[in-house]
Amino acid sequence: MKTAEDSFTRRAAGVIIIIVSFTIISLMLSGGCDGSATSNQIPTPTPTWAPSTGFPPDCVGISLGCPAADFKRAYCVNNECELIDNSVEPPQVIETFFINFSESCDDVDCFTFECGDVPIGGVLESPTFIIETLNDYPVGEDIAGPFEFGFPKGTISLSNGDFAFSCGIVAVP
Repeated sequence: MKTAEDSFTRRAAGVIIIIVSFTIISLMLSGGCDGSATSNQIPTPTPTWAPSTGFPPDCVGISLGCPAADFKRAYCVNNECELIDNSVEPPQVIETFFINFSESCDDVDCFTFECGDVPIGGVLESPTFIIETLNDYPVGEDIAGPFEFGFPKGTISLSNGDFAFSCGIVAVP
């Protein structure tokens, strides 16, 4: 009688495994649930990207006429900046830090940022950035010419003095 019980148990377990497998496979093929408790599938919207760069349109186009406003709008552009001491010859890089102007700063005018809680040299600073050049071109309200991405340079005011700064980008689409 023991073999008949084992045979029944094996068959029941086999049927359960087959039913569970069919259920899992059908869920995988249907794409799962959309969370609305209906059979209507709602696709996830696809973001619109700038065709030439692969970035959202808000993240490209930094102008010479008002770079601060454009950097404020460019939420997906992180900048790797160098703090430079120009009082020595040749100028020396004192510190390298990262900043997202969109998240950490307010644009005071077209060329100035006031920022808060920026980690520079192991200390949280509240620097003021004055953009003087973009991609080595001087900036000014009457100067036209946008760039896909801008590399700002200028003066940064910190709690221990004014220094030069130079930024590159770490673009994150």
